[in-house]
Amino acid sequence: MKTFAVLAMVAGAILMSGQAYADQYGAPEPTTKVGEFALSAGHTYYDSKWKSSDFRNSINVSQSRIFIQGNYSPQKNWEGYIRGGAANFRSKDFYDDALGGLFGFTGFGNFNDNYQPYAAVGIKGLFYTDGIFGLGAFAQGTYQFAEYKSTVFFGQNNSLDFRFKNPWDITMGIAGQVKVMGITFYGGPLAYWTGARVEFEGIQAGTPSFLSTRPHENNHVGGFFGLKAPLYKRLSIMGEVQYKSDFSIGGSVVYSF
Repeated sequence: MKTFAVLAMVAGAILMSGQAYADQYGAPEPTTKVGEFALSAGHTYYDSKWKSSDFRNSINVSQSRIFIQGNYSPQKNWEGYIRGGAANFRSKDFYDDALGGLFGFTGFGNFNDNYQPYAAVGIKGLFYTDGIFGLGAFAQGTYQFAEYKSTVFFGQNNSLDFRFKNPWDITMGIAGQVKVMGITFYGGPLAYWTGARVEFEGIQAGTPSFLSTRPHENNHVGGFFGLKAPLYKRLSIMGEVQYKSDFSIGGSVVYSF
């Protein structure tokens, strides 16, 4: 009971904190032993820049993501995981950056929408380890079951509906790790691909208009660095910094059964 009380308190602190990170990849070393499970909880904060040939400028996208993750190790030095949670959507100066190029409208400010569900699956493992140093790899896919919406009214009988639909990403990377006094430090390069559908539907002077475009993040390569530290018996905490099209930071708490 004490173990789960500590887990609940640490998870609560992370979930209520103001910062976290883009979806965590973690150290390449499995979080649990062969044939066993691990459970983690986290709160992520994800900053990114998206572009499309239909946008005037790149749009800034921020998401706060709350998740629970289950890990399982089918064989030595490798594990798979499933993650489920919810994410919101925020885009500062979205209407100026995107709509200025699409419809010639400016000055409408920011766009925000509430939490909607998302899921991720991944695999990671070690190719080599001597107990102190290790080298491995990971792959992860994320899909948001989301349709973020906003409506802008301007002038007389004029409106514009915005929808940011089903963003996804696929990420692969190589990670090295080193253990120092029980703390695992890890990091490495990564490559990623992203996508979504953005729709604009408007009425101006009684005339309907519609545009659909498929933006993606500005970059396709980046890097990450993090650490994993033991807290209490089978309980540990992880923190991670990433750079893709922008910086993201945060962490999670893990319990290995």
